[in-house]
Amino acid sequence: MKMNNIGIFGAGSIGLHLAAQLLLTGKNPTVICRTSKQADLLRQNGLSYTQLDGTEEKLIINAVTAQQCHLPLDYLFITVKQHHLADALPVLKELPVQANTCFIAFQNGLGHEEFLQQGFSQNPLFLAVTTEGAYREQLDRIRHTGNGTTWIGPSKSMKGEKWKESYPLVDLFTGSQLDVRLEDQIAERIWKKLIINSCINPLTGILRVKNGWLLESQYTLNVMESLFEEAAKVAEKEGIEIERRFLQEIVMVCRNTYHNKSSMLQDLEAGRSTEIDYINGAIKKIAEKHRINVPYHTMMIQLVQARQQMEKF
Repeated sequence: MKMNNIGIFGAGSIGLHLAAQLLLTGKNPTVICRTSKQADLLRQNGLSYTQLDGTEEKLIINAVTAQQCHLPLDYLFITVKQHHLADALPVLKELPVQANTCFIAFQNGLGHEEFLQQGFSQNPLFLAVTTEGAYREQLDRIRHTGNGTTWIGPSKSMKGEKWKESYPLVDLFTGSQLDVRLEDQIAERIWKKLIINSCINPLTGILRVKNGWLLESQYTLNVMESLFEEAAKVAEKEGIEIERRFLQEIVMVCRNTYHNKSSMLQDLEAGRSTEIDYINGAIKKIAEKHRINVPYHTMMIQLVQARQQMEKF
């Protein structure tokens, strides 16, 4: 059986979580870090990975910077955040990407498909959506905080190809704890994940609470419901039907990742920019195109941006 060269571009929560799961199955992914500090730390200390049951593993990991990556890549998982893609594109072009290197993009929100296709129009591109929960406690320490499902499906440029036979993506995770599924209608999954993030992430960031705490107050549940209703109307205008019962799936995500800090909360605590413009901001932008008023999403954007400013004081 051919051993595939797997690269993971982005050593944040999801990137390191994917790397750990692959390592536990006996694969040897190359994690491409933004800084030499993190790459050196991971090589020297290994990756400390805490599983859901509290078991901690010390994993030997191949961590490099883009300049140190020389192995021709068969698969490249892109796990940097949406707002980092513009800066990441020149770095991606430095990697040993081949004409048949398969890209799998794990960004939240909308816009990354078009952006990556512009930079790598000849490469097969897949889009991934995950409800897995993970938290990077330190540069070399990651904690699995919630089980979820990961869907992978073809970008628009892949339509019509026999992609399921050509790219055995699920097989890469055989033996792991990840529930990975192929999805023909990935656009619908992306919209559903966008709505989940738009209902959970800004509230956790503004209130400074973990995901599950949103379930403990009727006030936060009411706001989540209003955000959901606005987003579902916008999705419908884009040809994506979101049924009312999907609101219960959002509640289930909060429950399954009860102790998880959303990426937006982590960014705000660290004084970093958030993905608000690509999540609630994306919904607002599309709503304006269809002349739909979304006051709850507008308020979330303004409050998160206010928090970003206040963290600098």
